[in-house]
Amino acid sequence: MRSTAQGMVLGVDDSARSGTWCWKGIPFARPPVGELRWRAPAAPEPWTDIRDAGRFGQPCAQNGRLFGPGANNTFDATIGSTLNTAVGSEDCLTLNIWRPATVDTKLPVLLFIHGGSNISGYTADPLYDGAKLARTANAVVITASYRLGILG
Repeated sequence: MRSTAQGMVLGVDDSARSGTWCWKGIPFARPPVGELRWRAPAAPEPWTDIRDAGRFGQPCAQNGRLFGPGANNTFDATIGSTLNTAVGSEDCLTLNIWRPATVDTKLPVLLFIHGGSNISGYTADPLYDGAKLARTANAVVITASYRLGILG
């Protein structure tokens, strides 16, 4: 469990499988809807309960593509069923954090922004596995979602 400016988050001890700890789907801004649409991101609302940070947040709204999220926010067989249809959500401004499980010292931080030409992409893409990079580089790895397409 870790403390953030908005509240406590409960991550995943994945040290046995990947050699890392991770915290996923942590909001870094309020959903950009209503009066917040077309504006700079606003700080997220704080929470009082412990927030489960064990799963990726939603992908940002986009048209389904081969290198975008499937219906399950992952690269799976549903990708073919979402081609040229709307997938994702406007409530998507989240980040994911990985760190090596065996280190208690200060580490460098790498921020990775997924590709997709500002029209597609998502942080849960297996090509962007932050665990492997965190372990290999001995660093904290952060991936962030961002508004895409006409909403970006």
